[in-house]
Amino acid sequence: MRNRLKSVKLREILGIALAATAVLICLAALRDIPHGKTETFAAGGRESEIIPPAPPDGTVRINEADAEELQQLPGIGETIAQAIIDEREAHGPFLYPEDLMAVRGIGESKYEQIRPWLDYSIPTTEGE
Repeated sequence: MRNRLKSVKLREILGIALAATAVLICLAALRDIPHGKTETFAAGGRESEIIPPAPPDGTVRINEADAEELQQLPGIGETIAQAIIDEREAHGPFLYPEDLMAVRGIGESKYEQIRPWLDYSIPTTEGE
């Protein structure tokens, strides 16, 4: 009887240790997840989560970036990049967030997604 109790206690201890290890592994994995918004996409019937790459220097100068640079922003593809350029050419530089949200395809949620990487500097021409 005593050996049986030891066996049950040992299984309980091992179960608790296994559960604690699983919790620690989950916490370690959570620590490595960036705390920004991510995008999801479906590939081969499975949904995966991707972290959009940040622009190389960390920001995109929204008032002078070309389409390729604009596409480095999360959620900005060819169509929205061209819409940003068209809006900028038609109405001048973006000075406020509201100006950028006038671009078709950029609402509040899209703006919040790209906001950390935006630089609103206005380009200067030589001689000024």
